[in-house]
Order: sequence, then structure tokens, then C-alpha cells
Amino acid sequence: MDGLDLVSYRRRSEEPLATLLVPRRDAQLLMLERESLDARKERALERLEALLNYAFGPVDCRSRALLAYFGEPLIKDCGACDRCKARARSGELPPGVTDREAVLRERWQLDEDGARTP
Repeated sequence: MDGLDLVSYRRRSEEPLATLLVPRRDAQLLMLERESLDARKERALERLEALLNYAFGPVDCRSRALLAYFGEPLIKDCGACDRCKARARSGELPPGVTDREAVLRERWQLDEDGARTP
């Protein structure tokens, strides 16, 4: 395969492929701070909780939840995610909305705008 230029093969050697510019520290001498390990574990648990809440929790709009995770607020639901579509099919109003006619007009306008885009 090497002769056909399909695979580049280099025989095993004792020469290093990478050279470290700074000597490695001995793993036995490393000191890990308990506070930094606990903080790292807490951040990992927060990310896991956010993921599980996004996938299985009572999220009203997935786009809103995703943007909120990154600190960007979304004023109204997207209307395009599975949760928004399910709510639209069931006739349920989005959280905080009391005027059903306004929602239907806005939904109709979104549908009309979507039909015009290629």
C-alpha cells in the first residue's frame, strides 16, 4: 500500500515524534487543590443538569432554553422547535400569553412570511 501511495508508512523507531520543550513534572509530586477540583465538579454537574433539563425537563421553548443557557434572552418563543409546534397543535397558549387571537394573528403572519421565503 505504501508503494501505491495509498498509505504513508514509517517503520517503528526509538526516536521521539514529539519533543517537549519543558520537562514533564513527576505525577507523584503534583499537588491538586481540593477547592479547584470541587469547583470543576460543580461546573460539570451544572452543565449536566442543564443538558438533562433541556432534553427531558419542562422546557417551554427549546430555542429560548438554549439561548438562556448562553446568557442571551429570547423575548418570545421561536414557534419552530418541537415544543412550540406541539403547543401550537394542541391549541395551548405560550406561557404569559392571554390573548389567543393575537397569537393566532402572529402565527398566521409567521406562516405567511415563511411561505414567501424560498
